[in-house]
Amino acid sequence: MPTCPLMAQQGEGESLPLITHLECGMTSIEKSSHNEGPPSPESNATVEQTSWNITKTCMGTGTLALPYAASEGGIIFTIACIATISLWNAYTVDRLLRCLDFIESTNDENGGGEVLMTKRDKSNNDAKCYGGNDDRNEDEDAIVTGTIPPGTSTFGQVAWHAFGIKGLFAVDCAMLILLLGVIIAYQDAITSLMGNTPFSTNSSFGDAIVTLLIITPLSCIQNLTLLSRTSKLGIFILYFTFSVIYFYGFITRGDNNTTFDDKTVSYLPSRGLTGISACFGVIIFGYGATPLTYNFRECMTEPSKMMKATILALGFISITYTLFGVGVVMVFRGHVFDGDVLQVLPNGWMPVVVRLAMVFVVVVTVPLIVLPCAEIVEGLIVRGKGSFYAENIVTTRVGVCVFCTAFSVLVPNFVSVLSLIGCFCVALASLVFPPLFYVTLALRSKNRFYDDRNGQEWMKLLLKRTDLAFDIIMLVWGLFATMFSSFLTLKKMLSQTECETVGGLPGRE
Repeated sequence: MPTCPLMAQQGEGESLPLITHLECGMTSIEKSSHNEGPPSPESNATVEQTSWNITKTCMGTGTLALPYAASEGGIIFTIACIATISLWNAYTVDRLLRCLDFIESTNDENGGGEVLMTKRDKSNNDAKCYGGNDDRNEDEDAIVTGTIPPGTSTFGQVAWHAFGIKGLFAVDCAMLILLLGVIIAYQDAITSLMGNTPFSTNSSFGDAIVTLLIITPLSCIQNLTLLSRTSKLGIFILYFTFSVIYFYGFITRGDNNTTFDDKTVSYLPSRGLTGISACFGVIIFGYGATPLTYNFRECMTEPSKMMKATILALGFISITYTLFGVGVVMVFRGHVFDGDVLQVLPNGWMPVVVRLAMVFVVVVTVPLIVLPCAEIVEGLIVRGKGSFYAENIVTTRVGVCVFCTAFSVLVPNFVSVLSLIGCFCVALASLVFPPLFYVTLALRSKNRFYDDRNGQEWMKLLLKRTDLAFDIIMLVWGLFATMFSSFLTLKKMLSQTECETVGGLPGRE
């Protein structure tokens, strides 16, 4: 799926929700104990197909904000940021794949489907999930086993092995916030794109209501296969869109009546740390495929070549993002980008066609994001009540659509929402979770965790593992980048929202 950072595609293009669905037969963990024999019929994606699927997952509507990111971060910093984030994601994908080695050894020792945890964790897990009590033995830190909830995806299983039910719950919540943020950002994008077309109501609120009336029925369709296949056109429409932007840019540069001056572009962040955080948020948003590593791997004919497919995809993505971001800023030299890149296009039939094409892609994509978002909500409800009825499924999807529409009206700035979601949610899922899970599982592996049955402190144990020094540095760096950039971006967004909402609901810019 070209425009949703948390949906993957199989070799045949079917959508793969992150947490709640298990596609392509067995999960990666299950396959680790079934290495003999041919791959399943569903696992038919080659290295090239997997690389292309990763590319389509990352590249989407968020690329419309890349010139804004380059304008905020400056040419040099933007190029360096794209390269750094590409390498960073390659590292986190590698760590997610290495997590499977620890889990495989745990399954071999415990007969599969179980996770090592202390009795303290086990008693808490039983009390919360299986109606047990919270009684504890004297030997609270002895290693025992617990059962993974059925239907949990590989990413969720890794979280479970690392932190038990709390880890799985944290992943569900993080993915829920991320998906809600993506829907809000895309609804803001639709409102912004519709503004300069004949189909606009000339009001952000009116366009948001129209969007809601279109997206809600589509989200309630039981079979979204047609929408999934239609959304695959997005990457081609995206390249067509930027081709048109470059075309108008070169025409404008050669026109004596051009409205763009010939100022020198900024090579460094123009607004200090605020510009750096905005640039980082937009770029990291375009690298949201890392949590889907296991989904892609499970659909490969040769899962051992997942890293090769990832490196190919990240290389292509980094080059494309440089062209879409830095290249456009260089062409429209002197123009200040404060929204999506389509704002630089003049009035005319071709720009209108481009805007409507992008609106179409986003409209058919949003229901594909509403689906896994609603399923996470349903899963949390089922976990608490044990049942969920069909009519409630429709209610949940409608509720997600209404909530996101209301929020998009309150925060109508597409690039600000996109940057915040990138800084916090995507960075958390892509840059923090993988090294955190890896370090935890490395410490919990055989003869390495709880060597001292009296309960040695986590930090003291961590300091003994010098082989994890680099991973600890990456984890701390990821946490700092996530928290600091999120704070600056949120502060900027709240300031903009306060200014725009003075006197009532925000109108058309």
